[in-house]
Amino acid sequence: MTEADIMRRLMKLATNLGARLFRNNSAQAWVGEVRKNRDGSITLRNPRPLHAGLCVGSSDCIGFTPITITQDMVGDRLAVFTAVEVKTATGRPTQEQKDFLAMVQRFGGYAGIARNDQDLTTILCPPSHSAQGVDKNSTMRNGANVVLPMTSSSPE
Repeated sequence: MTEADIMRRLMKLATNLGARLFRNNSAQAWVGEVRKNRDGSITLRNPRPLHAGLCVGSSDCIGFTPITITQDMVGDRLAVFTAVEVKTATGRPTQEQKDFLAMVQRFGGYAGIARNDQDLTTILCPPSHSAQGVDKNSTMRNGANVVLPMTSSSPE
C-alpha cells in the first residue's frame, strides 16, 4: 500500500470519526508567460516562483476535530480552526467557498468573508468574546448558508 493509499484511507476514517482532514501539498513551481517551441517544448518567459501549501514541513493533512468542552477542561486553551476568505468590496465568493466556510462553522471553527479590518475582527472575535456585533452580510456566523455581498462601499 502506498503512502497515497494510506492517506486516502485515513482521510475517510477521519470523516467517519467526526473530523475533517484535507490534503495539504507543499511545493514550489514556476509560472510566467508560456511560449511553445516548434519541437513541442515550452519556454517560460518572465518566470516567478509559485509556492503552494501552508509552509515547508507542514503536515500532509490539515483540518479540525470538533470537541465538546467538559468541566475538567475549563481553563484549558484550545486552538480553533479558522478560515478567512478575502474579497474586495464587490467580490463574490463561489459556491464552493461558501460551502467550505459553512462546513468549518458547522464543526465549530471560525469562518467568514473579510472585506476589511472590521470583518476580520468579527470573524476572529465572536460576540461571546466581546466583539462589537456581527455583520451578517459579510460573515457566516451561526451556520448561515448564504453570504451576501456587503452593501456598504468599503475600501479594499
